[in-house]
Amino acid sequence: MGSPSAAFVPPLALDVQQGRPAVPCRGSGGGGPTAATAGRAVRIPPPMAVARPPSTPTPSPLSLPYTPPPGGRETALDAAAARTLATLRVDLPAQYDAPLDWSIYAPSIVFDDPVTVLRGRLPYRGMINTLRVAAAVATREATFEVRAADRVSPSLLRTVWVTRVVLRWGGGRAVELSGVDYFHLDADGRVTRHESQWDDEPAAVWAKLRGK
Repeated sequence: MGSPSAAFVPPLALDVQQGRPAVPCRGSGGGGPTAATAGRAVRIPPPMAVARPPSTPTPSPLSLPYTPPPGGRETALDAAAARTLATLRVDLPAQYDAPLDWSIYAPSIVFDDPVTVLRGRLPYRGMINTLRVAAAVATREATFEVRAADRVSPSLLRTVWVTRVVLRWGGGRAVELSGVDYFHLDADGRVTRHESQWDDEPAAVWAKLRGK
């Protein structure tokens, strides 16, 4: 998730009338899964096939943020990275209900998590919008908490997050997922890659959402 921030995007195919997941897989036939809302089927296009970038090694120690060298002058990237980080701190907790500030994302942004790879701001926006629809349709309550947000290198931001939802099916079962997201920046401080790493394996995420 993202977020992410995007941990709940995979279970997007929802049979709302039956109150259960319908198509629990990525890249299924028929042009991708659908989400039903207010009796109208919304077609969700499948992600574009692109090569998966290598994962970012977890910086150590986790709590240590990046600081410019002592005595150095603040660079344009320092200022831009600070603005982007401040925007993420505001936007991510509200992403289930409010639009994001798209000015911090590069047009060629790449998003990748354990089950999805997307390229371009338009597919990325579509994923975030679909996430918002899924949260509205499939949950009674959805929250996204950013437990930490820092700059771990000159062009890399990191957020540590946990998202909690109360599902409409399964007797109102509560589910919690968590992970770490990395936001790679260009020279202007815009996000060129959003990499979401989950604390649980995808199969475990599905098991939680399906009550297995």
